[in-house]
Amino acid sequence: MMQSQITTMRAIGSEFLLRKLKKLVLIGVVVGLIIFGLIAYAGIALSGWFFILLIIFAPVAMVPFFLWVVLKLVGRFMVPQMSTEQRTLLSAFVDKLERVAEHAQTPVYVIMFRIAKDIIMNNEQGFIRRVTDDSTTLRPEYDALQLAFTKPHN
Repeated sequence: MMQSQITTMRAIGSEFLLRKLKKLVLIGVVVGLIIFGLIAYAGIALSGWFFILLIIFAPVAMVPFFLWVVLKLVGRFMVPQMSTEQRTLLSAFVDKLERVAEHAQTPVYVIMFRIAKDIIMNNEQGFIRRVTDDSTTLRPEYDALQLAFTKPHN
């Protein structure tokens, strides 16, 4: 029972982290492309000296990329192997957890921190358990997800 709870917490935490990471990467890529485009336009239209800014911008743009790679590896390390049923249940549960957190106006990064803390501390009565106990619709889904992780995956 304890192993399934730890696996469930790891799955929820990693799914949550990877979803938020995708959004951050998209925002970072768009901002980086806009800045690159502005520098290129200034270099072509105004003066070639603006291309020197690319020498500064390129390494600065690489820092978020390397952070993304590290977070992606950590997120993938946390993800347990799952069957299709487990992935479906997990996705539905995290969707609903995000909606509950949104209604409670809890910042996403606070939720991510609390989930990570529960995973590290092996806290049985952690954040997700308290939220699901408080929500009548989340509780059955959490129990079904945890039960799915007690079964061997395909």
